[in-house]
Amino acid sequence: MREADDAFRHQLHAERQANEQQMIRIVKEKEDELERANKKVLEVEDEMRQLLQENAVTRKTLEMRIKKLTSAFTEIQQDLAT
Repeated sequence: MREADDAFRHQLHAERQANEQQMIRIVKEKEDELERANKKVLEVEDEMRQLLQENAVTRKTLEMRIKKLTSAFTEIQQDLAT
């Protein structure tokens, strides 16, 4: 009976060890996956910031063009009125 009990305990210990090792491996994989996902998020955020900056520059350029065109049309209207 003692041998069977020792064999059972040994098998239980081996299974626990295997489960713990598998858990450690899974946790490591998930941590790596999370790290890759976080890096991707940072890359996308940087790209979005760059796009927003480019859009702001483009918007300012267009606003300046519209102001110039408005000024030119106003001058033309004034010249035609006189």
